[in-house]
Amino acid sequence: MNTQDQAAWYRLSLMASCLDNTTLDTTLKRCFPLPSVAKHCQT
Repeated sequence: MNTQDQAAWYRLSLMASCLDNTTLDTTLKRCFPLPSVAKHCQT
């Protein structure tokens, strides 16, 4: 996976976790523990 793909996936996962804070959020946090995603969605 190249850097551009990682950036695109990060934006996608960020939007998904912010749109749906139940299953998607839990799955994303389990598979991709990114503190910045959780912090962004809590504000």
